[in-house]
Amino acid sequence: AELRIAAHLSAEPRLLDALARPGADIFRQLTAQWKGKLEDHVTEEERGHTKALCYGLLYGMTPVGLAERLGIDEAKATTFQRSFLLQFRGLQRWIDSLVAKVRETGWVSTISGKRRRLPAISHKAPSARAQAMAAIDREMTAQRRCCGLTPHSDCRGAHLLLQMHDELVFEVPAAALTDCARLVRRCMESAAPQLTVPMPVKLRTGPNWADLQELQL
Repeated sequence: AELRIAAHLSAEPRLLDALARPGADIFRQLTAQWKGKLEDHVTEEERGHTKALCYGLLYGMTPVGLAERLGIDEAKATTFQRSFLLQFRGLQRWIDSLVAKVRETGWVSTISGKRRRLPAISHKAPSARAQAMAAIDREMTAQRRCCGLTPHSDCRGAHLLLQMHDELVFEVPAAALTDCARLVRRCMESAAPQLTVPMPVKLRTGPNWADLQELQL
């Protein structure tokens, strides 16, 4: 969810366009745009580099950290970061703006106005803002809505057990599984209507956490 939140906050047009395509491989698309090649010509290694680079930027990873993650030298990692941000300039502007604001105010905020204080922190600011919005606003809204599913005629006996990062875990009677899954998906995907990017939800089900399989509706 962090990458989608970052796309909304940065308003980077190429990132927004890539995320608007349902069912597409976002990292393959971004790699093709970054490298200037067809998606079919993107290798798995290149795709992996793009994924690590995207999340590394959001988590404040330095070129040293990226080099260690990808098994390359620091100079190449620095070149990767610079060339990627040249292609997605809106992302760079957002990161710079957010870091400057954190240095000035000492906090970041979610869409609904919740604040997280970050004294003496600069490089963690982009991730903190994106994660705070993804994990607090969206899931708390969805949680409040989904808590009302239990008395629903099609979902009697369903219980919200816990929230883990950007996931909600439910215990649901087998007979009500499909109906509850549809309601949960609708609740979560509509939890933040102010976002300019879609927030697709993946559903997994099983008798226990070790044996979960994706549920297709």
